[in-house]
This record gives sequence, C-alpha cells and structure tokens, in this order.
Amino acid sequence: MKRILCIDGGGIKGTQSAAFLTGLEEDLDQPFGRYFDLIAGTSTGGILVIDLAQSPVDNCLAS
Repeated sequence: MKRILCIDGGGIKGTQSAAFLTGLEEDLDQPFGRYFDLIAGTSTGGILVIDLAQSPVDNCLAS
C-alpha cells in the first residue's frame, strides 16, 4: 500500500495546515519524507510540500 499526502493551497490558511501537520508528525515519530511515498500540494500547499520533503514540520513553521 502506498501512502500519499496531498496539501491544498489557501494562502495564509496554509499556516493551519502546517500547525496540524506538526502534531501529526509528532504522532508518527518520524519526518513526513520518510513516512509518505508521495507528497504533493497546490499553491501554498506546494510550498509546504517542498519544505516537508526536506525537513521536519517544525522547521517549516520557523521559516
């Protein structure tokens, strides 16, 4: 089974997605890049995806 994460855009609402994903990543006990086979996003979600694939969510919120 493949794990796919898709994050929608929404401008400033992307901060809500990042905040939610921070909690989810803590529950997974590993970075998203290791847990999901495919991570995709549109607009703001695409920007989050680029950062998520490279580092933990906490780093996304700090930048």
